[in-house]
Amino acid sequence: MSYIDHTSLIIAVLASYLIGSIPFAYLAARIMGVDVFTIGTGNPGAANIFRTVSRPLGIAVFTMDAAKGAAGVVIARLLGVPDDLAMLGGFAAVAGHFAPVLNSFRGGAGLATAIGAGVTISAIPGLIAFFAGLAGFVALRSSGPSAAVLLVALILSSIILDDGYAVVMGAAGLAAMVGIRKLLVDLISSRRKNN
Repeated sequence: MSYIDHTSLIIAVLASYLIGSIPFAYLAARIMGVDVFTIGTGNPGAANIFRTVSRPLGIAVFTMDAAKGAAGVVIARLLGVPDDLAMLGGFAAVAGHFAPVLNSFRGGAGLATAIGAGVTISAIPGLIAFFAGLAGFVALRSSGPSAAVLLVALILSSIILDDGYAVVMGAAGLAAMVGIRKLLVDLISSRRKNN
């Protein structure tokens, strides 16, 4: 990559992180007069809003959070970042959702943001994965497992359709980010309960 490409990549990652930092769940709950950190799971994400505040509002938050992940990939592409690195914009948006500078680094699980990035990186596997995740949600009635179904479907459909190494690795990376964060949150929560 040239110096200009490195600069574009850095700008894309920083811009995507800032977009990922927009705390839509927190803002939506606040508009309704609710502190998202004190209701349900305390997680500032779409699923908590859906379950505890309002289903339509939860769907709106999910859509906006997914759009953050999509925006990360799109920004990277618009800035001329090669397709095999464009997913870094999506990763940055998910990181922004995990630890949003605009919300004192108190973020959500990143499922919707990861879904938005994953679906945007490649159209056909993205659509297959979206409908697989939607079917998973209808069947399981849980956002975590249905997001896992979506990300696995994205990886498998990318491999089957030979969509390229970057897409497969991007989808696997998103799944790993969300999974590792969940494990760390569970570990920290468990230690706090034991102390």
